[in-house]
Amino acid sequence: MLRKNDIVRLEIASVSNEGNGVGRYEGIVIFVPFTAPGDVIECKIVKVCKSFCYGIIFKIITPSADRCEDICGVYGKCGGCCFRHINYGAELRYKKRFVIDAFSRIGGSDIEIEEIIGSERTDAYRNKAQLPVSCDENGRVFVGFFSKRSHRVIKLEKCALIPDIFSDICDDIIEFANLNHLKAYNEADGSGFLRHIFIRRGERGDNEIMAALVVTDLKKADIFYPLGKKLSEKYSSLRSFIINENAQKTNVILGKKSRVIFGREYIYDEMCGIKTALSLHSFYQINTFQAEKIYKKAEQYAMLGGGELLLDLYCGAGTIGLSMARKARRLI
Repeated sequence: MLRKNDIVRLEIASVSNEGNGVGRYEGIVIFVPFTAPGDVIECKIVKVCKSFCYGIIFKIITPSADRCEDICGVYGKCGGCCFRHINYGAELRYKKRFVIDAFSRIGGSDIEIEEIIGSERTDAYRNKAQLPVSCDENGRVFVGFFSKRSHRVIKLEKCALIPDIFSDICDDIIEFANLNHLKAYNEADGSGFLRHIFIRRGERGDNEIMAALVVTDLKKADIFYPLGKKLSEKYSSLRSFIINENAQKTNVILGKKSRVIFGREYIYDEMCGIKTALSLHSFYQINTFQAEKIYKKAEQYAMLGGGELLLDLYCGAGTIGLSMARKARRLI
């Protein structure tokens, strides 16, 4: 019988669809994050359940051939990624296995699964970031990411998935906030002012950038005009700087009221040859280049002949339907 804090030798045999390595010790399943099939580790038990346990790496004895070095400054701290310790080819193999298992073990269907269409870009591919603001023990604000299964904010330190310019803009905003003694929003009691930093960038054309701050009181937005001027002078691709109000005690990031401090209320991007205007609230795939592959595959499967009425349901910014509109009679 395993107990909390026991240390056992464990070989990782597979990986769960949550990204945890899976091993067995005397018939008991143990889930261990940041491991890979082929790892041999010393595992420290951190949670004992009725039929399984959770553990953490105490020591890697023999590393898996799938392991790789990671460049991200917050991996393992924030609640975002779970596969950055393995190479991308292995990640695709694991994910294909998840799909096969879903159809065969859960769905009871024996079907052939095609190879995953991978992404050429595995770093800095996100065209949008929504970052919570918090404060340290001295009351100084900082921006970062929520840790896994909590709203504790991990300070932004070279996230590998966002462009460097996003981090640079965040640094300028946080410097301004601290110089002006702005307070971070407190989820517990609803106090504070600055809640989130939102940044969006177009991947084509002029790489237009939108930056937005989510605050609790739009009436105080005038304080940000000097910041808007500074950002617009420093970043030539900035086309929109917006203050958004969200005074509700909610996990929803954006509120309904906004004020444009600099530029316009939208930016332009291009996807599948279609120029698209994106507002603060627009839903848009965060990996532009991979989304184009998905849309082209969907167009191939649709087999449009030119006479169809094409419905794009739950369409977000409408980019899926627009990418196929030239091959249909009408698009709604």
